[in-house]
Amino acid sequence: MSVKESGEEMADKFLVIDGSSLIHRAFFALPPLMTKQGVHTRGLFLSQTSLVKLLGDVKPKWLAVAFDKSRKTFRTEMFADYKGQRKPTPSELSEQFPLARRLLEAMNITVLETDGLRG
Repeated sequence: MSVKESGEEMADKFLVIDGSSLIHRAFFALPPLMTKQGVHTRGLFLSQTSLVKLLGDVKPKWLAVAFDKSRKTFRTEMFADYKGQRKPTPSELSEQFPLARRLLEAMNITVLETDGLRG
């Protein structure tokens, strides 16, 4: 995506953000938040707030947000216990990833996912 901002020259910077990490950190930084319909949004809310601030501060010309596609990666094939001590992702967090992708796409931000790779 080419980031455009009215009246300001954009720097020749290409910003790639680890979307999975950003939402995960945001999810555990706030108390539970949800819509009136019961949709959990705390990771989504803070990650998007952080993203908007980052865009304002860095002013990149291009931007992409990368997400982990699966837990099975080239690292887990090389070392079976890679991140094996991690607890399963809470369902309240998992349900926010598709919403984040939809929101980023609505913002015309490129979303990247590739089989076998993780942040």
